[in-house]
Formats: sequence, C-alpha cells, structure tokens
Amino acid sequence: MRYRPALASAALGSLLVGGLTAAPAQAADQPTTEHAAARAAASYRSACVNQVGTRSYRPSSDLGYLNVPNINLSQGSTGACVRYAQSLLASHLGAPGPSFIDGIFGPNTKSYVKTFQRNADIDADGIVGPKTWYWLMTIN
Repeated sequence: MRYRPALASAALGSLLVGGLTAAPAQAADQPTTEHAAARAAASYRSACVNQVGTRSYRPSSDLGYLNVPNINLSQGSTGACVRYAQSLLASHLGAPGPSFIDGIFGPNTKSYVKTFQRNADIDADGIVGPKTWYWLMTIN
C-alpha cells in the first residue's frame, strides 16, 4: 500500500513541473462526423450553385418548391455538383468510403443514385435530374 501515495505524489509532481493542462474535451465539445459531413455538403452545395445556378422544382402540387442545382448529372459528369450529389448520397445511404466523394460520376456513383431513387420511389434511371435533386436535398 505504500506505493499508492508514492504514485500519487509522482503524478502531482509531474503536473506541477509540467504545468497544468486543460482537461481533454468532452465528446459533446468535439464535432461529430455527422456535423462534419453537413459542413462538407454545404460547402459542396455552394461550389455547385456558384457554377451552375439553381432552378425551382416542385415534384407535385402537394409539395413546395425547392431551388435545386440547374444541372443534370449522369455517368461521365465531373465537378463540384457531382461532389455535392455524392455527399448527399453518402449521407442517405451510408458512406462507401472516403474516396467516394471524388467529383467523378462513375459506375459506383450511378449505382448509388439508382439505389437512392428506388428507395425514394422515383424512376431509377441513374441520372440526377430535378426530381432526384429535390429528394436528395429534402429527405432526411
């Protein structure tokens, strides 16, 4: 039992010699992956909209209008709007890995678009047009 006071004394001594440090941040103080993903999506959205602008879209009379990017994306598309669509797909379907959001609409992205479209009960054509943009941007 004598070693416990010695360890406590050594620990206190190292704090006094090394200086007091702030306690580690609590989990609530640190940004979560979800918050980081939301910030990234907002950044991707801004870059996309700055490039192509928006258009109003309303899928049916019982739903409100939403300004969606003024671009249709399909396999072979590249750029900021592809990154934005990929970030939304990753948040809805689970991120397939950090390399998924690369700004290149390849076969993997097309597969995710079709899966999302089937889940949203819209035509699964693999193209991100106004209706797919609308649902990507509104479904939580």
